[in-house]
Amino acid sequence: MTEHRHQPRTLVHWKVVIAAGGHVFEGHAVDVSTEGMTLLSPNRMDEKQHCKVQFSIPGLEKGTARLVQIDAVVVNVVLAAHLYEFRVGVHFLGLAGGDRVALETFLKNHFPVLGV
Repeated sequence: MTEHRHQPRTLVHWKVVIAAGGHVFEGHAVDVSTEGMTLLSPNRMDEKQHCKVQFSIPGLEKGTARLVQIDAVVVNVVLAAHLYEFRVGVHFLGLAGGDRVALETFLKNHFPVLGV
């Protein structure tokens, strides 16, 4: 598989809500960049499937966060059997405005994953 990432990823442990295929379910983000994120999902998703992902980006001040809901497309799916979940890579479609600024600010203040 060819690596398509152009931005470094930063490790996170964020709750996410995913809407895909007529279903809404919870998962967790394990890493994020301005281009996408890796999710752990209890539901299998298909490559090239479109979905909506909702998550909160922690702010710099304690107790502040920005709620983001963004369209995304699934770029890869792998069964993480030891976790009993699917590891899902999603590419964001159109992160803009204040959502982009909030995410860029978060990323600028946290270390990226080495070697990713």
